[in-house]
Amino acid sequence: MTAKIQNLQSPVGGMSDRVDALTGLRFVAALAIVLHHLQGLLWLPADAFEGVALYQGVTFFYVLSGFILQHSYSHRLGVAAGGITPAQFIALRFFRLWPCHIAVLALLTAANHEWILDYFRQTYSIEQILAAIFLLQAWSTDVKAVFALNGPAWSISAEMFFYAMFPWLCREALKSAWRPIYIGAAITVAWLAVVWLYMPDGNLQVLLVTNPLARILEFATGVSCYKLFARSERRFRSGTSLELGALAIAALSLAVIPYVSAVASGKTWLLLALWLGNCASVLAFAMLITIIFRNEGRVSKFAGWGPLAYLGEISFALYLVHQPVIFYLARFAPWFRQLPMSTQVMVFALVVLGLSSALHHLVEKPCMNISRRLILGR
Repeated sequence: MTAKIQNLQSPVGGMSDRVDALTGLRFVAALAIVLHHLQGLLWLPADAFEGVALYQGVTFFYVLSGFILQHSYSHRLGVAAGGITPAQFIALRFFRLWPCHIAVLALLTAANHEWILDYFRQTYSIEQILAAIFLLQAWSTDVKAVFALNGPAWSISAEMFFYAMFPWLCREALKSAWRPIYIGAAITVAWLAVVWLYMPDGNLQVLLVTNPLARILEFATGVSCYKLFARSERRFRSGTSLELGALAIAALSLAVIPYVSAVASGKTWLLLALWLGNCASVLAFAMLITIIFRNEGRVSKFAGWGPLAYLGEISFALYLVHQPVIFYLARFAPWFRQLPMSTQVMVFALVVLGLSSALHHLVEKPCMNISRRLILGR
């Protein structure tokens, strides 16, 4: 979700500057995912980032999403005049994600019309195509269906479930800051138990990595993290040293995670290792987000720097569009491989960032404004 939101009152500092800092971090997380998907394609060797869990960028997005939604909607959801209902909230969030998702699929189809349509027809069933179009693919137990049409879109399919859960988590957070974490943990533990007991031969990747029930704890941690932060606003001060320490811990978690599954043996430990291997950075990211949100050190000031914050604003479009661009250049652009490596990097960056900026300004923002007018009458 976009971290650039309305300016809200706060006991300390400027809220807009704080959120800009988190917006800048969103680009860093999106860049990690791009580099992860580039490995073995175009100019990057398959082991370019071996031993670094770049895919944890998805966990960062989930924690940040819960944090910012709680920050933005905790006093606006289902309350008095000016509040919005849970149904309105879910509709707003759907139209925050879906138009850009559809626009990327349209671009992918237009780029190689005949081939891509034949590929879709031969590879996916009509049910799988419809599930991918309407963001239901993360619930599939078939790995092919989960990553259908545009692979990264599975994560926003899971995000839609988190949005549906948010009104409940938000209400529970008002009772206790820890309740969203308890709820998320209970759902995840129950799902792990179901997988362990009843799905011994299932595809663990889709059951423990992409299924929304396996990832809800990350989002819920963000919701609780904001409530805990708001409670402790005046209890500690941040600064450059603390921000650098949080960054170092987050980076260290990315380097440690790949070794978790390597030492696992046996069904139970393998199941836990696979789940932890995809969300083990949740606490490190929660700490980093909380500290950077305070906007009291040089790291947060740099993260909120105008150009970096802008890249963060377009990072949702970047996240959706980068893999189709990689796919197209690798398969249908022989001229691209003939370019010097430095030129390849520059061309790729310009194409991806250009498309992301266009999608953000021509699709994402207008559709958000239209949905607000239609759903809220504003």
